[in-house]
Amino acid sequence: SPHSFSYLTPPTSDSLINRLLITDLSLCMPWPRRPRAKVPFVGTMRYSGVKVHDGREQGPSTDIQSIIFIVAEMISGRLPWR
Repeated sequence: SPHSFSYLTPPTSDSLINRLLITDLSLCMPWPRRPRAKVPFVGTMRYSGVKVHDGREQGPSTDIQSIIFIVAEMISGRLPWR
């Protein structure tokens, strides 16, 4: 969508031509917001954290868990629970 494009500030002809940034805010939520009781699943089940599987609100700790799962698979060639 057109809302996904950003430009560096201050805008110069060089930044408008050569430095287009794509910003995806499709999964953002308004802030402040109370945690939802049931959260729809978004992501890959294989690398998702425990909160995601329980249907709870996600946060930075969930992202860190996902990174740990991905790095563990890259190192050993498989996930620890397989």
